[in-house]
Amino acid sequence: MVPETEEVANFWAQVKDSDFAENEKAKENFVSVVVPLFKKHHGDKLEEGFTFDDFDFSAIKDHLDSEREKRNARSKEEKQAETEKNKEIANFYNYCLFDKGVEKTANNLVEPPGIFRGRGEHPSIGLLKQRIMPEMVTINIGQDDLIPICTVPGHAWKRVY
Repeated sequence: MVPETEEVANFWAQVKDSDFAENEKAKENFVSVVVPLFKKHHGDKLEEGFTFDDFDFSAIKDHLDSEREKRNARSKEEKQAETEKNKEIANFYNYCLFDKGVEKTANNLVEPPGIFRGRGEHPSIGLLKQRIMPEMVTINIGQDDLIPICTVPGHAWKRVY
């Protein structure tokens, strides 16, 4: 399977047995994006007239459930160590020097790709949220500050002010 289609299949498997997956608008929107994607990458392997209902996400769902169980079965110490490590990383990015004072930033994370869930009956429910690439990011830093290194190989920031 192509990584792009595998990722999208994982998105749906995560919500497969939830109320979200039963929402007709969400399913309709998801199908409108996913079927062409699968035809683009796997068209030669798909039978004529295939539909979204022909997909079987159960193996992926079982795998995700077993991974979740492993993660939840970790010891309290392992979970605490991970929490501390994440806090340490977040603290580095959660504060900035602004007018010679330390200010807390509102948010320093980019939302990962996935299925848009929205609230209520949002018209975009079920569509895919695209991955934010470095070429889409403008960085605003001080004149004398070092430009952060783009850690994604082969990519660069859109702009740095």
